[in-house]
Amino acid sequence: MADYLAHVKPRYFAAIHKCAAQNDVRYYLNALYLERHLDGGVVIVATNGHVMAAMHDESGWMHPDHNHLLVGTTTRRMLSALVKPRGPDGFPPAHLWVGANCLVLSGREEVDEAPDPFDPQSHLAERSELVDGKFPDWRKVIPADTGDDGEPWVNSAYLALFNDVAKALVPGLYPGGGIHLAHAGAHTSVIVRVLHEELRDKFFGLVMPMRGEDLTSKVPAFARPAKPEGLA
Repeated sequence: MADYLAHVKPRYFAAIHKCAAQNDVRYYLNALYLERHLDGGVVIVATNGHVMAAMHDESGWMHPDHNHLLVGTTTRRMLSALVKPRGPDGFPPAHLWVGANCLVLSGREEVDEAPDPFDPQSHLAERSELVDGKFPDWRKVIPADTGDDGEPWVNSAYLALFNDVAKALVPGLYPGGGIHLAHAGAHTSVIVRVLHEELRDKFFGLVMPMRGEDLTSKVPAFARPAKPEGLA
């Protein structure tokens, strides 16, 4: 595996990629961040500055000479291939292998031997690049795990984005799956969790809150049940 620097689950890579920036002047936000997990596997992280998503791929691998990588160019063609149920060999995508200047999508389950880009079980091989830059310390923006002060406003498009992320992570997930939102205060990031056994403790997202006026009630007055006559 000397020619490769990491491998991760294809669907995890494609799903987290949805939260990466596109053509941002902060070029490192256009890339996907891979980080070695101390307890094994690889953490995949992406952010566009407004949302962030992170996934722990317990079966992922990273070359011992590296603790993190910034994976740059990923084409739409590759992203589409990552989530296809079957490749040209008839097998589902098993691993996305990351090299210094290439990505190789393989249907071969075994990882003891690095795939040849021209192997029949290599679904797709494309040139890519590793980004020479510093990814933000993503753990620093995670809000405290306590408190419930105020109710945040959230951009609905970002919640819809996490619906797409969940469906990419789990094929056939009932429409969107359940999404759990939590926050530590009105102006702190909203934590997004997905209601699925495989994802519950491996995935989370963050949505930056919007500024808005505080609500005086949870339900508008017109929608509340009318009080019986004679009651104050």
